[in-house]
Amino acid sequence: MSRAFSERDDWLPLDDETHALQLRALDELCRREGVERGIDLGCGDGRVARAMQRVRVLGLDIDPGALSAISADDRRIETRLADALDASTPLVFGDSSRAQGAWCLGNTFLEFHDVARAAAMMRRLREALDPPGWLAIDNFVADIWRDVAEGNWQEGVSDDDQWQMVWAPGDEIVALRRGPRVDPDDWSIREHDRLLRLWSLGSLRLLALSSGWTAPEPDPTGALLLFRPV
Repeated sequence: MSRAFSERDDWLPLDDETHALQLRALDELCRREGVERGIDLGCGDGRVARAMQRVRVLGLDIDPGALSAISADDRRIETRLADALDASTPLVFGDSSRAQGAWCLGNTFLEFHDVARAAAMMRRLREALDPPGWLAIDNFVADIWRDVAEGNWQEGVSDDDQWQMVWAPGDEIVALRRGPRVDPDDWSIREHDRLLRLWSLGSLRLLALSSGWTAPEPDPTGALLLFRPV
């Protein structure tokens, strides 16, 4: 069974090489398309936002501890303790200026396990963005499903009894339990389980179609998947 995610991985989810490639790809995308304002969905401690030196960033996250790690002296970054999936969360800056692009990186898009809520968020984001308007996510699809094929997302409990993975019946959703939440006698998904959707390319295309975006395509570096408004 794969180790999958830990709580610390939320802040530092990628290895150094992938992290650096992703930042270069996003910086080049913003520069190439003249983006001056961007939205960082699930910004964490500012791993990406702090690196976007030429872009004013609105960072959204549900973790107050992560947001507190972003320096208040960095006036390029406006933070908001909010859930991007919540329909009441405004997807504009505090002065009502609009972003021209958005990103959801560090595997955060896997957290959007509810398809209906994800589609609603995508529609609201499309309406909130000024041209050129795009959403970038990790190009994770091939790696995830290669791992599934190789048996690295197997249902079960880790050898050290610290991780448990439970698959939702008939869906691309897994529940992850860690530490005291591990229960070898319980293989049903519970209300407070951490859920991840292992998005396939087909499901991402359907999500795009249902919310007014083009099917996602890799950026020139291959590090990102890009959705653009139809």
